[in-house]
Amino acid sequence: MIIRYFGAAQAAAGLEEETLELPDGTTLEALLREVVARHSTVESRDRVLAAAGSAGATASRGAAPTASSVAPARSSAPSMESVIARSSFLRNEVAWKDRQAPLKATDVIDVLPPFAGG
Repeated sequence: MIIRYFGAAQAAAGLEEETLELPDGTTLEALLREVVARHSTVESRDRVLAAAGSAGATASRGAAPTASSVAPARSSAPSMESVIARSSFLRNEVAWKDRQAPLKATDVIDVLPPFAGG
């Protein structure tokens, strides 16, 4: 399944889109549990550190960044769990509210947190 993140969901995930290998019949609820588990605070910090480490190595040739030097940039991002709790979802660009209905492995799921402004 392709999962696309928008707004606060993108900030929490640290990416716009990802592909998860889940079987036909997986429910939205199960998918969301997987997304939350994948984007927990510790894993998100590790992903940021890895990205900063590779960028920092070419930029400064100094020591790799530490958690304390990188984490503050991530600290303002919301947790994925809090984003999911208030989000709505699209399945193949159609509103999808039934978290127990089965999905297909080829579905595209959009995570849409509330948006401000207009």
